[in-house]
Amino acid sequence: MARRLLTLLAALLLALSLGQPSAQAASFANPVKAQKGADPWTVRHDGDYYLVSTSWTDAITLRTSPALAGLATAPSVQVWQGDAASRCCTIWAPELHHLDGRWYLYYVAGQNVADHNPTQRSHVLESAGSGPMGPYSYNVATDGGHVRIVNQATGKLADVADCSTADGADVRQWSWLNNGCQQWRLDPA
Repeated sequence: MARRLLTLLAALLLALSLGQPSAQAASFANPVKAQKGADPWTVRHDGDYYLVSTSWTDAITLRTSPALAGLATAPSVQVWQGDAASRCCTIWAPELHHLDGRWYLYYVAGQNVADHNPTQRSHVLESAGSGPMGPYSYNVATDGGHVRIVNQATGKLADVADCSTADGADVRQWSWLNNGCQQWRLDPA
């Protein structure tokens, strides 16, 4: 009796599984950007949609359209190209944010080396324009790494006098020396 019941149960399970679609049939194609469309980020601003997505290259491009469906055929416009060896390549997961009247592009990038994964860091670009299309300039690495603080008027850097570690040490502006006296870390408050 138990054997008959197990045979009947097995036949029932087999019959049910034959009517199910295979896992290969369940796929998804990005209707807005078919090629290089991973990690899509879309925002709407002043009646237009803006799309940025992973490129896996050294460039960030945006598409814009008044209709969401129009992003599928909108041309890609390059708004940034990696400009330093430490953040030039395999750009991925870009995001657009509008904060305090400025546009910021967050992205991840690394060095152009065989094993680029350990070199991947988050970065921020800031728009000089009033819209998401830029132009953008490099703002900061957001990974807690070291940054340079540059005076916009003089192009000189914040520099700790004589690389002092004492409380009350003088901070001055100085030409780029590529040393620890001019490296700073941004920590959350």
